[in-house]
Amino acid sequence: MFSTLCTSGSKFTARKGAFLSDILGFRVNKDGTICDSEDEGSDADDNDDQLLNSRSPFVFLGHTGVFATGQTLKPYQALDLKLLIAREQGKPVVRDAKTTEIKNTIGSILAYPMGYGKTVVSIALILANLPGKDFKKIETGCPANLIAVPHQGLIKQWRTELKAFSPTLRSLKFGPSIEVANLQATDAVLITYTQLAIQFDKYQKNPQAINTLFSVRWYRFIADESHQFRNPNTQAAKAAWGVTKTHGLCLTGTLVQNSVRDFHPLYRFLEVEYEGIIDINVFHSKVYGKSYKGPILPGSPTRIYETLKKNFCIFRDPIDPITTQPILSLTVRKDKNVKIWPTPLELQFYETIDGLKLHPLAKTTRLRQACAHPCLLSQFLNPSPNGSAMVKRQNRKKDRVPNTSSQLPSIDGKEIATQFKKLLHEHYMSSKLKKMLEILAEHAKDEKAIIFVNFTSLIPSVEHALRSENIGYTKYTGGMSDGLREASLKKIESDAKCRVLIISIQAGALGLHIVACNIVMILEPWWNPYRDDQAISRVHRIGQTKPVHVYRFVTMNTIESNSLWKTQIQKRSNLINIYGEYHYGEEVDYIADSEECRSAQK
Repeated sequence: MFSTLCTSGSKFTARKGAFLSDILGFRVNKDGTICDSEDEGSDADDNDDQLLNSRSPFVFLGHTGVFATGQTLKPYQALDLKLLIAREQGKPVVRDAKTTEIKNTIGSILAYPMGYGKTVVSIALILANLPGKDFKKIETGCPANLIAVPHQGLIKQWRTELKAFSPTLRSLKFGPSIEVANLQATDAVLITYTQLAIQFDKYQKNPQAINTLFSVRWYRFIADESHQFRNPNTQAAKAAWGVTKTHGLCLTGTLVQNSVRDFHPLYRFLEVEYEGIIDINVFHSKVYGKSYKGPILPGSPTRIYETLKKNFCIFRDPIDPITTQPILSLTVRKDKNVKIWPTPLELQFYETIDGLKLHPLAKTTRLRQACAHPCLLSQFLNPSPNGSAMVKRQNRKKDRVPNTSSQLPSIDGKEIATQFKKLLHEHYMSSKLKKMLEILAEHAKDEKAIIFVNFTSLIPSVEHALRSENIGYTKYTGGMSDGLREASLKKIESDAKCRVLIISIQAGALGLHIVACNIVMILEPWWNPYRDDQAISRVHRIGQTKPVHVYRFVTMNTIESNSLWKTQIQKRSNLINIYGEYHYGEEVDYIADSEECRSAQK
């Protein structure tokens, strides 16, 4: 749980007019603003009952911060909370130790690595910097915090954490029937990015209609996993920008996944006016480069880039700057690339698919499916006469070549399906599935595994393989109801006979806590290595008591080894300097073949 990253101290009872102390040179005035000098805050020395906010159930104490529940922040969390409050109160943007005239009162990007406590710090911010009198005078002002998350599972998790750290906080899940009046009586409203985009679409079509989300000014908008809208062309990004807010906070453990351009949608969300970079063209010109054809990451980041990062991004080294101890003390993690050598028949099938004349993007998908399991191509090669019309339309849409009048030669799918009939059955035990079972057999029966898949259509084949060895399992996908997903998580946690959780990486790579498992299998590589990192962090996190074993499956001599795997390695190499002194993965003991990694980079 997030709360495990905080210290549970003795019960802290604060009388009205709670104690507020110096936090690392950080003082607060009587009106709740941060002091710029020692003289300005001198009254605090005369009275230990200075208020951060008279209604706040949170106080700073020495090098930490204390919730009314008695739980305390880690020193580095309290230090960063100071920075978040300072930004919301208009701390000037600083360049080369000189204060400019540009101020920003919106907020910051809290870019902690997974497991460092982004949620805990966010809750502390909610409690420590409450709406003031000026905000209450705003006619359309809504004192609640809007919190956007990637999926429904995280809504429940957020509400649990809010209650754990402040039982008096009122939260609700957004629904279309919620009225503006309901928002005045709550502290936090939670919504998924999908629902946010849907509501924004309605608002764009009829701006004059009363819209609960877009007709009010929210006190604070917290964008969890904010890299979800790193693409400025998505409706999610436009919806996030469209929300009117006084303060904003971006939370992400994978801030940049492609290039420096990933920063811009978040800076626009925070309404950063510095050097005019809120305009994407200016950002490209001054920060990224003069064109889209520049390098993924400039070798020497510009002064503007460094200034933006320094003033709006909060990173964390693995070492706590106050205690000089590791921030996280996790169990050992060992990563291994599992090389899958396809059988001659499997390789022949793959080469047959590779020989088809398809649009490049369609071919990439079909080759990935062939590597995952040949049965994923059965509908494509031989659509059932009674099959779903939607599936047939999707196949035609995926495989057509856009913007061309020429027709591709017809694909004799039935002939291919007949030739490889054995492979196309979902019960076929492929080389990848056999290796999966071998690895499970190597581990003790009290060790549980989580198996991530990209294609949900692969799940039936995985299920059959597990049943063939009498291995208990459960599954978790986006198509399941909230109740069924919750039941699956409880089963893998409490049922000794359940050894495996099969999970769709799209549904379960973010936000879940599955420390009952200590084996992670990623059956299909993906171009983005940070999605893998997010998935692995469901297991390798606070609360894990066993060594963690990570197995990344790579089918050799295919698109998995020749393209996707190399892309992952190259991406990590390109982004190695983007966080300054901090680098992801330093604590991981990689046991992959170093010679293969070097050759893959060539």
